[in-house]
Amino acid sequence: MYLEGGIAQVPTSEVCVIFGEQRYKLLKKFADHQDDVIQIAKPDEEARLFDGRTAHWIDLRFEVKQAPATRLDDIGAVIRATEQLKPLVAQTVIEGAGGASRAVLEYPIPYMNFAPDGTAFQVDVGPVLFAGIAGRIARGIEEIEMAYIMYRDPSRAEFAVRVATSIGDGGGGTQTLHYSKIVHTDARSTLYCLEA
Repeated sequence: MYLEGGIAQVPTSEVCVIFGEQRYKLLKKFADHQDDVIQIAKPDEEARLFDGRTAHWIDLRFEVKQAPATRLDDIGAVIRATEQLKPLVAQTVIEGAGGASRAVLEYPIPYMNFAPDGTAFQVDVGPVLFAGIAGRIARGIEEIEMAYIMYRDPSRAEFAVRVATSIGDGGGGTQTLHYSKIVHTDARSTLYCLEA
């Protein structure tokens, strides 16, 4: 932003920032992964830039808009709302072992798959933030990853988590980031249509 010339930095990277109320997680992934950056910090802490300098956030605001919503309690209601092109959102709750912790994921559903005969639907969207690690709920922002969520049954969910993935014949040490780690878990998903 403050340099003369073009905006793109070469080599380019994929950048994603996950914000929490107290800290944020910056994920900067390059094609060869040699210069990947994962920074976890408070907004007012200095963070390293691509050229070695540091910077920090001056202001950080969260604006969450609310809209009236109707809970979709059965397959027919989900399919009718989809056919009527209503904006759809979902909430998925995952509980840790023994119910001691839980993660609540809220996300839009920009498209919906459903059977023409009205007997089934399937959610398959992302990326969302995934907080379920090895059968437990993430303890902090550093353990949250990006994933796609999929389900037909609101009591179960599958996540395709983005991880380093070997590619090519036999892997050969070449890796890329891909949504290749599949996690199956008990969950409670509830779908809503927004009243626009």
